[in-house]
Amino acid sequence: MLGNFINRVTRFTVSRFGGRVPGGDPLGSFEEALVGELNQRIDTLTKCHEEKDLRKAASETRAIAIWVLGNEYLHTVAPWSAVKTDPKAAATSVRVALNLCVLFATIAAPFIPDAAASILQAFGIESAPRWPDQHASILDQLTVGSKVDSPPLLFRKIEEAEVVLWTERFGSGENSRDVSLLT
Repeated sequence: MLGNFINRVTRFTVSRFGGRVPGGDPLGSFEEALVGELNQRIDTLTKCHEEKDLRKAASETRAIAIWVLGNEYLHTVAPWSAVKTDPKAAATSVRVALNLCVLFATIAAPFIPDAAASILQAFGIESAPRWPDQHASILDQLTVGSKVDSPPLLFRKIEEAEVVLWTERFGSGENSRDVSLLT
């Protein structure tokens, strides 16, 4: 989920916006609603970390909330279609999606530090930004015009033989966990 989001957004930026963070319009009501939802989710995620409930923090990060919000946003605004009819709106949604990439890397760093660092390097960011607590600016981290690269493959495919080996080694059935917890 994360790798696909990052890959889609950065490759589209490279191909359609010359590998630069586009300008576009100021954030609209749809993006403001996204910020509101992200703020709530980040507050919940922060509490999970403070309470050292890592399983809940991982779920809040990935499947239940924050990454899902980003994918829903991207699906709804569909910049790959909008670029043909409303380039300014497409630029806005790509700028927002690129900022989501930075946010996702920041909140994922405790779980997948190497992948998070790889994402941030694609934006020329050498170390993880401060934990997102200044909620008004979470979709305004990147400077318009700054360079964006597509990171290398973030997660390799898990082969069936590895699944079998891990199932034998770590157990199976009711107590086993999805090996793709954060991919």
